[in-house]
Parts: sequence; C-alpha cells; structure tokens
Amino acid sequence: MQTESAIKSRTIPAHEIPEQFENLLVEIGNGMEIRISRDGEVVARMVPEPAYAKKTPLPDFYGRAKAIFGEPSGKPPSEYLEESREDRF
Repeated sequence: MQTESAIKSRTIPAHEIPEQFENLLVEIGNGMEIRISRDGEVVARMVPEPAYAKKTPLPDFYGRAKAIFGEPSGKPPSEYLEESREDRF
C-alpha cells in the first residue's frame, strides 16, 4: 500500500478539467493524485482506487449462515416484509 507521501500528485484548476479529463483518468490510473483547485485553493482530490479494493472478495454470508444454522426453514424474509406492508397499500 502506498503512503500519502509516496503518491505523486499535481494540482489543476477546476476550469481545466473538462478539456483534460481523459488525460487525467490516464494519470490517475497510473497512480497519480490530482488535486483540484478553485481560486488557488485545493477543494477536491481525484485519487486512484486502492489496489486491494478490487482484489478483496466479499465473504459468503449466506454460506456462513447455512453452516451455522442449517438450511433456512419457513418463508423467506421478503414474504414477511410484503405481508407487513399489505395494510399500508
């Protein structure tokens, strides 16, 4: 993981973003942080997505629940929800 000091960055005025958007996306994809300024003050940042965010799979919550509690019995929760809402509609 990169530390904040290791990330390359540059500042660009907000009014230049539409003209340079495609180039900015390439730079961000290459690991550069883009700081957006308005009237000389940085107001936002565009940063690359952390590499680990794309590689981390979500846990199998349903599989875990089945392993702990066994097969579900009764109606699915969505049916209980529909029944509780019938009187409102």
